[in-house]
Amino acid sequence: MTMTTQEHVNPDGSIVRYRAGDRAVVGSGASIGGGASIGDDASVGSGASIGGGASVGSGASVGSGASIGGGARVGDRASVGDRASVGDRASIGSGASVGSGASIGGGARVGDRASIGDDASVGDRASIGSGASIGDDASVGDRARVGSGASIGGGASVGDDASVGSGASIGGGASVGSGASVGSGASIGGGASIGDDASVGSGARVGDDASVGSGASIGDRASIDAGGSLHWMARRYQVDLYRDRAGVPILRHGCVTLPLTEWTPERQDELCMQHDLRPEVAQDLARAVAIARAFFGGDA
Repeated sequence: MTMTTQEHVNPDGSIVRYRAGDRAVVGSGASIGGGASIGDDASVGSGASIGGGASVGSGASVGSGASIGGGARVGDRASVGDRASVGDRASIGSGASVGSGASIGGGARVGDRASIGDDASVGDRASIGSGASIGDDASVGDRARVGSGASIGGGASVGDDASVGSGASIGGGASVGSGASVGSGASIGGGASIGDDASVGSGARVGDDASVGSGASIGDRASIDAGGSLHWMARRYQVDLYRDRAGVPILRHGCVTLPLTEWTPERQDELCMQHDLRPEVAQDLARAVAIARAFFGGDA
């Protein structure tokens, strides 16, 4: 790539010097900061803004009205859509795409071949792995991490300091709370809710509209059915756990179905006596109630 120093007159009348490669194109009304560079065959759309010291790689495109912050980098063959913004010192990897109206925070990193949808947002110092996909209108919080090949569905949200492992899938409209972690290869269904600081293990599955409470922990390869029933708990402890239509956590054991808040130690002892449960069954019931309360967090 051969770079030459060019002069550009900004809309405010200031004249700046920047470096441009062969066949680089800068549209009318664009603004370029001093020390910026635009590579071979790259294009900057009309009304776009390229901050001082920023770089736009070979074959990359920056859409009309888009903004690239100071010191930011747009990799070779990457694309930044119309009206999108890329913050100061952020990095967009080679072949990555940032959709129209999307926002990439300062210091954020978007990996090679990653895709950021229209009107999506990625927070300050967040990290999006190579080949990951962030859907339209989705949001990834400050300092959050999304692993390589992971998928965040349209309208989903990943909170501040949360992490989503490589190859994991977050369904449309789902939410992953602040500080929560979703393991590699895990699947979170559409509309599901993972509470703050909760943990979902590698390969686990959380169904559509299911809920994992704040601070709860779901193990590797565990399965939570759509609406919130725990398959692994049903198998191990012979209970069923779900939310009713009003969102109240319910635990069923045998023929007894009660709101989780009513499964007190006294009530458990009473039921064990009424049904003459063996000691090991009574112990399993107590463990199931404790796990269920962890699962639903503050709701239990």
